[in-house]
Amino acid sequence: MTEIPKWLISDQIITNSFRNLSIEKGVGFQRIIFFFIASMSIPLAFLLSNLVLAIYKVRNRNVNKEFNHNDFLIGNDYETDYFYSKRILKNKGKKFEQFNQFDPSNFVNNDIGFFDYQIILIEACKDLLKITKVVGANAKFLIFISSLRNILFYVIYRTFFRYHKKRGVSDIHLISMPLNLMCAIEKEGLNCNVYLHGLSVKVLPDQVPTLTKLFLFSRDEKDYFSKFVPIEKIQIYDTNKIKDHNNVAIILLRQTLKFDEKSDDKMNMVDIEAVKTFADKNNLELYFKIHPKTDENKINTLNKILKIDENQLLLNRTPVVENILALKPKIIFGWFSSGLAESLNYDVLPVAIEEKSKSKKINELSNFDYKKRSLSFYDQTTILKDAIQDKNQFRETINLLKNNE
Repeated sequence: MTEIPKWLISDQIITNSFRNLSIEKGVGFQRIIFFFIASMSIPLAFLLSNLVLAIYKVRNRNVNKEFNHNDFLIGNDYETDYFYSKRILKNKGKKFEQFNQFDPSNFVNNDIGFFDYQIILIEACKDLLKITKVVGANAKFLIFISSLRNILFYVIYRTFFRYHKKRGVSDIHLISMPLNLMCAIEKEGLNCNVYLHGLSVKVLPDQVPTLTKLFLFSRDEKDYFSKFVPIEKIQIYDTNKIKDHNNVAIILLRQTLKFDEKSDDKMNMVDIEAVKTFADKNNLELYFKIHPKTDENKINTLNKILKIDENQLLLNRTPVVENILALKPKIIFGWFSSGLAESLNYDVLPVAIEEKSKSKKINELSNFDYKKRSLSFYDQTTILKDAIQDKNQFRETINLLKNNE
């Protein structure tokens, strides 16, 4: 798949729809038909892209961005997602510009002229013809439609990075893995450093552009990405291990705070009551960690549902690592959460609440092996109790989860 530009297959819908993609050998009737369709569509794609670009330029005509540093840290509106990236950059003494990937005004402003986009747009339109090389009519059309949707911002990103590369920018730092943005960075020859703020999901190897550094939470993720990313470019976040644990446990609540049985992202009250009962019986002080992105208006309702003391709610809008370092818990309980991977890094025992993982995210998408790296709250209760009561057993359980093959 290296024969077609990666931006063409950078959409999440491609990841979700195909296990692999391959290149056709020779020229078939289907390929000729698609080439004709793509050729006819290029003028329209060019005109529509310029129309939308003009709208963006008009909307942001008074926006002028002045960047004083040669490192860009690009993420979203949630400050908690920058936790690891900022810590690493500050430890290296790096100064950086921070801005939101999803705000067009950060990329389209008066610093860049309208005609600066045209050469790149023409090149991107020509790229559409290369989709003909992909095997399968369904794959061709899905990639074509997704590429039409993504072409404008691919062009905007590339023009932006080309402009700032000429002004000394060399390193781009991303707090997630936006493939289209990464393709633009790669094409313009800049360094691309990715700091995941949550657990990684499976991607097609051919979708991943060249990386300078990739920071991850777990060994499972490192093993996965090392199949198609040089292992020397992959690093697991450094941690300060907890040595003296308190009789404390933290349960990680989900962002949406749903308890409706019809919800795919639910928290079952039966499970929560079972965890509370287990904590009481085993002399564990149980805290409830609010997700950093939880709607503030939902918290009071949540407190009434859970029927717990207010001092048991951890309301700080920070990553769970700060609670781990402050409380030094023995156990982290959770559903599908990167907090379970983080807790294991800090030598805190991760416990998956769900009896059996039925989540599509866990079974099909996540690169972190919950079954091997965490205890099952329902299926491994005896092991959990023994680990709480005996320090040596606790240490052995942690080591088992870390090294389980």
